[in-house]
Amino acid sequence: MPSQANPDIGLFRALNGRGKPHDFMALCPAHADRNPSLHVTTTKDGATLVHCFAGCAQDTVVDALRDKGLWPEQVSTESRKNTKQQPGEIIAKYDYVTAAGELAHQTLRLEPKSFRQRRPASKDGIWIICEWGQLEIGCLLRKADFPNGR
Repeated sequence: MPSQANPDIGLFRALNGRGKPHDFMALCPAHADRNPSLHVTTTKDGATLVHCFAGCAQDTVVDALRDKGLWPEQVSTESRKNTKQQPGEIIAKYDYVTAAGELAHQTLRLEPKSFRQRRPASKDGIWIICEWGQLEIGCLLRKADFPNGR
């Protein structure tokens, strides 16, 4: 566990947790609980995970914690979509061609650092973005590896 202060110490105290502040059991706020059935743990990257061993759904537990002011409000779905779907800027393109010299696909290097593959859909400059595992890569050669750029 990191040596910095645990953001869940307030949750630990509010729920009268048993154990350590970053890994504890408590009474579940989502149902009438006599024995601690809620497990709360904080991961190394700071995420808080909750699990009710009595069978409460995670959403129900989180809603109960939120109602008590112990859980942050949910970020709207629209703003989550916008942050996840922001494409990076293309900083390099790597062409892969068949043995006949036809462009099979491109690998794009994006900033912040990530990679995407795309294949041509037509001669009009339209591209199809490929999801992981969609490309059928047989014998492809990187165009830059040819002496004349073929």
